[in-house]
Amino acid sequence: MIGKTEFVQCPRCGIFLIHLTPEHFQSQFCNRQSARRHRVQSHEHCSAIAAALTPFHIGEDPIEFVSNFRYLGRILSADDSDDMAAYVRKEKAARVWGRFKALLQNNGASVEAMGRFYRTIMQQTHLFVSETWILSNRALNRLDRFHARCARGITHRHIQQLADGTWEYPPTHDVLEACHIQPLSVYIQRRRHTLFEHYAAHHSVLYQQCLNTYGTTPRSLTWWNLDMHSPS
Repeated sequence: MIGKTEFVQCPRCGIFLIHLTPEHFQSQFCNRQSARRHRVQSHEHCSAIAAALTPFHIGEDPIEFVSNFRYLGRILSADDSDDMAAYVRKEKAARVWGRFKALLQNNGASVEAMGRFYRTIMQQTHLFVSETWILSNRALNRLDRFHARCARGITHRHIQQLADGTWEYPPTHDVLEACHIQPLSVYIQRRRHTLFEHYAAHHSVLYQQCLNTYGTTPRSLTWWNLDMHSPS
């Protein structure tokens, strides 16, 4: 309270306002701050759980609790997020593409040829198992910016400051089109569609049962009773 003015805290984003209105809950600030607050609370919750757990020991040495670790080449996070796995794949793709880019430029490769090499490297390195990722909007935007930055490097159309002090921002759509590549989200969606078609074709009965069961309650759980005498 300041003077005679009483402020009310928003339950979603945590900001203090004089009045809580529907327009505030629909605003970009409230949605963005709510997502950031949820991530922080999730991380603190995972840390509290890890601290409360009884540590395992190998002999007399306790095993350290970590928030991220590598398993079969993939980064697993304590908060069950795939953002870290996507970032690690991005960094690996950046290193691989950096070596190929220098080689292609030294040999005078055309923009179209470099675009084809980039698509191959991106599909095999950056988007490996990306069809299983569940990414936040922040993570997807970060990957899209890396994708656009690589395209600008291929076409030599970088974001630059002009002589008059203004900045030139080449349209991302035009830069991607010049390289004959599409936005990163399109490639991820294609891989998801391929996985979906393969899964639905081979497990249609199970898929339909999941569709009928999902969402029956706000936090519904499905238990599958398997016949151990006939595991097939």
